[in-house]
Amino acid sequence: MAKIPITTVAIGVGSIWVEPTDGTMYRQTTPTPTPAGFEAVAGGGGAFTGDASDVDYSGDVPGASDVATALDVVQGAVDTVESTLDDLTPDDIVALDIADATAAGRSMITAADAAAQTALLVAGSTTVSGRVEIADATETSTGTDATRVVSPDGLAGSEFGKVVIQVPVFGVTTDCATGDSKLFFLITPKLNGMNLVGIQGAVDTAGTTGTMDIQVHRRRSGSNADMLSTKLTIDSAEETSGTAAVAAVINGSNDDVATHDKIYIDIDAVHTTPAKGLVVSLTFQLP
Repeated sequence: MAKIPITTVAIGVGSIWVEPTDGTMYRQTTPTPTPAGFEAVAGGGGAFTGDASDVDYSGDVPGASDVATALDVVQGAVDTVESTLDDLTPDDIVALDIADATAAGRSMITAADAAAQTALLVAGSTTVSGRVEIADATETSTGTDATRVVSPDGLAGSEFGKVVIQVPVFGVTTDCATGDSKLFFLITPKLNGMNLVGIQGAVDTAGTTGTMDIQVHRRRSGSNADMLSTKLTIDSAEETSGTAAVAAVINGSNDDVATHDKIYIDIDAVHTTPAKGLVVSLTFQLP
């Protein structure tokens, strides 16, 4: 019969030992591990029939002080963990990337990759919460998509983020004439931070021979700056600038506006036979 090893773990009443050759299990019944101090465990085999030489209890048997020391070490480790948890702040918690492409992600998502998991979500609608796609500026401008959502940036960059101001410079029965600062308007907080992104002009009665040339300048804190690097023109016999041979170009260095700026309309040239009536339309948008 092989010796029952009892020196590799703490010894005490109630400890269970297994005889390695036949699997017989014994329970220690006395503080001192002697042959008489073992009894067979019910269902675990027969009685212990060996003698003292069959029990290998050589070596140091842990005493009460050893057990107390071990318990102190364990308690100290528990106290350390509790103290660490108490000191944790939200900044100490690092979010794991659960994408399937990462080891951390694969430990959390094993059935399919992240895209497949996302596809399992219900599509959102006006009545159902779920996954949605954010519309870009072009999709927002189209205005017919019922499944995408609009972001503030997408809205600002769309047609719906533009502000149009139309300025009547001359009445419909009045001949257009040259001159600076024929009319001005004030930039309000609504337009603050926007840029001039478009300009058009139209007359009620077309002029003939030559062109009408229109400049726009900005006055800020007493300083003037032309906002067009190529002037807006209306050609001979035309009623709008949309058909001009040379399109207007906005000066990117002077296109921005701020609250309390004043925007002026200058007429630098008119047709030989002047047009009658003039409206200038300016479009502003956040950059």
